Amino acid sequence: MLNLSEWTGDHYDTALVALAGLTCLAGAVLTARALHRSTGHSRLQRGLLILAGGLMSGATVWCAHVIAVLATGTDASIDGLLSVLFLVLAAVGTLLAFLVADLKSPLALVLGGVIFGLSSAAMHALGLCLVDLDPNRPEPIDLLAGLGVTTLAIVTLAAGIVSHTLKGRAKSEAAAHLRHMADNGVDGVAVTRGGVIVETNEAFSRICGVDRAGIVGRQIGEFLAPDGLGLGALPESEIIAMRVNAADGRTRSIELTVRSETPDAGDAPTIVYSVRDITHRIGQEERIAYLAQHDDLTGLRNRAAFLERATTLLHWQGGETQFAVLCLDLDFFKEINDSYGHAAGDEVLRATAARLSASLRDGQIAARLGGDEFAVMASVTSQAEVVALAETVHEAFSTEVEFEGATLRCGCSIGIALSRTDGDTVQALLNSADLAMYRAKRARMKYCFFDHAIDGNVHKQRKLVDDLREAIEQKRIEVHYQVQVRLSDNSVCGYEALARWHHPEIGPIAPKIFIPLAEEHGLIDALGALVLERACRDAAGWPSEVTVAVNVSPVQLGGSDLVATVKRVLAETGLPATRLELEVGEGCFERDNEGAAERLTALGHLGLTITIDDFGAGYSSLSMLQSLPFDKIKLDKSFAQSLAEDRKRRQIMRAVVKLAEMMRVPVVAEGVETVEQLTAMRAEGCDFVQGYIFGPALPASQAGLASVEPQPGADPADRARAASAFALPNAE
Repeated sequence: MLNLSEWTGDHYDTALVALAGLTCLAGAVLTARALHRSTGHSRLQRGLLILAGGLMSGATVWCAHVIAVLATGTDASIDGLLSVLFLVLAAVGTLLAFLVADLKSPLALVLGGVIFGLSSAAMHALGLCLVDLDPNRPEPIDLLAGLGVTTLAIVTLAAGIVSHTLKGRAKSEAAAHLRHMADNGVDGVAVTRGGVIVETNEAFSRICGVDRAGIVGRQIGEFLAPDGLGLGALPESEIIAMRVNAADGRTRSIELTVRSETPDAGDAPTIVYSVRDITHRIGQEERIAYLAQHDDLTGLRNRAAFLERATTLLHWQGGETQFAVLCLDLDFFKEINDSYGHAAGDEVLRATAARLSASLRDGQIAARLGGDEFAVMASVTSQAEVVALAETVHEAFSTEVEFEGATLRCGCSIGIALSRTDGDTVQALLNSADLAMYRAKRARMKYCFFDHAIDGNVHKQRKLVDDLREAIEQKRIEVHYQVQVRLSDNSVCGYEALARWHHPEIGPIAPKIFIPLAEEHGLIDALGALVLERACRDAAGWPSEVTVAVNVSPVQLGGSDLVATVKRVLAETGLPATRLELEVGEGCFERDNEGAAERLTALGHLGLTITIDDFGAGYSSLSMLQSLPFDKIKLDKSFAQSLAEDRKRRQIMRAVVKLAEMMRVPVVAEGVETVEQLTAMRAEGCDFVQGYIFGPALPASQAGLASVEPQPGADPADRARAASAFALPNAE
């Protein structure tokens, strides 16, 4: 028996044999890597990688065979031409085997193996012809040569198997990755062959409301509703709006995209349906469209939708039909909000609006114009029908509303305008009805018809309010200053800031006219803040010993923003609080004495001076002195102007001055216009005086020039007597 190990050790170079084995191993690894990288690439790239693998495999076989020949250690010769043919045959054979194995046929792998085996046998036969061995070489060399070729073929075939296995695994991993990405995608995907669903993802299952197992195998038409279009007629690569019939009975809105794949010969057509659920988006768009036309709280039309619909009715039917427009405003609604909170107010609005909608007939439209203001428009044939409609509307808004155990009721005031007499446009009718409603509210009537003669003045007043609002917003309200004089040394100690409004069409409007308007229509806070800011900013540039006094309305003091406004203005203007005086009248304390006292105390803590203005004009002066914090008393101007004729008033003023002296509170006398009045104020012990005798109120640019001398326009005798009374050194 042949001892193979002994024989190889005597007749072969072991190092070269090992080199041949390493060459085979390296070639197999490189070939396997090339074939593995060919997966997942384009057809051209895959072909190039297979070509590289085939060439490397053939070159490996050739190199291993040549090294094995050199390992024999004989004087064998290698035929160069046969060696080249051997290399070509090895490369072509392995390349052909790999190309056949890459085909998409079940027998491709077997056929590739057969080709590889035949090429390996051919390479072995040609390899034996490559060398001319020594005749003395024992015959087992043929066995070893065959064994080497067979081993090489096995290694190469193993490389192909490994490559195919890796390729299959890569395809499986890629398919699993794609499925994972598809399942986590937002869009649903369904793949059909011949109209039958063969694959889908989780998103499509969620949209249809059926799990994947319940979808696969069913017709795609069971889920898609093409709105009259056949599924086969759907255009490709276009977004199509459609519906999906979900398993729970709901119909979901979707966007569908269709793409077909070219089938292989004999295969059913493959179509991929991409589905995007837009139900939520459609709902949002419908919600936005609804809110554009309706009030979110009550569900009634909003102002824009009411104007649009009412204008259409008036345009098409106004010539033949008379329309009535009702404007209504809730009574005591503010009190409900203040007492029970805005949630209670919202419940009142919802409940009453629902009753209003239920009470209206077809063709009658209602709207919430804003806040607690509503409007109704209806066609009418007689005034009695209008009255009946007004009664119905009033009843809807006057019915009690239950909220968290409380019974709420507010009622409403209604103004009525008719299309044939009170306006030719919807906006004009609304304006007329609004004026009538305003008159009904003031007269505490349930409803009131528009009257041109009566409501004309109201219209003018409303326009004046609008002009005042515009003047405040554009800061066209001016601030003038009237000087205050300290009687102890005849020096200018401060100025009172007075608001002035010069209307561009009417001219100067007295404060006693526009200030009540501002209080009544919610403009007084903005007006007061404007005057306060401008006065503090001007006073910041005056001498440090000069103060500025600003009047505070009862409405301002009753609000909650006055203290914050004063803090802000002082901080922004840089005026020290000690140089600011706030003058509050007796009317500030008639309704809310406790709240007014708290706010005055908070203001006093800022360091400013609180002055009781127009003292003695009301009926609560003594109680005010006892309960309210104040630093100065300003006598009403009626004391100075009637002091000489009214002995009793002079006695009252003298008592007030004495009382103030005991309380160590200074007294200011305003309205001083003559030297006699000035002399009397000094004689009665007043600390400060203010009045026209020192000139009218002036703008800031001129107020700084004021002196304690009577103005040049005054009577020369008054000027002389005033100078004597003050004992001025520079008096004429």
